[in-house]
Amino acid sequence: MSDKIKQLSWSSLFILFAVLAVGCARTATVSHYQLVAERNLSSLDKAGQGLVIGIGPVRLPEYLDRAQLVKRAGENLLHLDENNRWAEPLAENFARVLAENLSAMRGNAPVLVFPWPSARKVDRQVVVEVVNFENDGSAAVLLKARWGVHGPGGEMLIPEKISIHRAPLPGPGAAQLVAALNAALAGFSRELAAAL
Repeated sequence: MSDKIKQLSWSSLFILFAVLAVGCARTATVSHYQLVAERNLSSLDKAGQGLVIGIGPVRLPEYLDRAQLVKRAGENLLHLDENNRWAEPLAENFARVLAENLSAMRGNAPVLVFPWPSARKVDRQVVVEVVNFENDGSAAVLLKARWGVHGPGGEMLIPEKISIHRAPLPGPGAAQLVAALNAALAGFSRELAAAL
């Protein structure tokens, strides 16, 4: 009888330690990030400010179209950061910030994000396909995008172009990565504003 009690005691003790170990284990904190409009964008000249601009659709490659921040760890190696995520779908965040940046540079002229209400008509529609939007494997980030501008009837006003913008990483970590991505997007915004 005492052997059974000893076995039961050891089993109970093991289960108690296992429960305590699981209870004491800390789960990693998940941080959520968002691109934001630039604050210090200077307005361009008044030309074209009466036009209503539409941004989108904005398409991302599948490897970027996910909740996790994507970090390039090599030419063919990507790391999905489970502890650092986007607060909203990246394509929507990208399009909204691009629109806010363009509006600021155009003296707060209207810039709509696709899909806009059918009652609203746009004079210029900027279609964007993001090719790269991550660290480039060095101490910088790379934004590479194909884009074109269509008129109100769908006619091509600016044929497809490829834009490349880099921004230095101010340091290690997810917050610095997002800050650099934000800076690259601001550079792209300036290019589009000048073209429009």
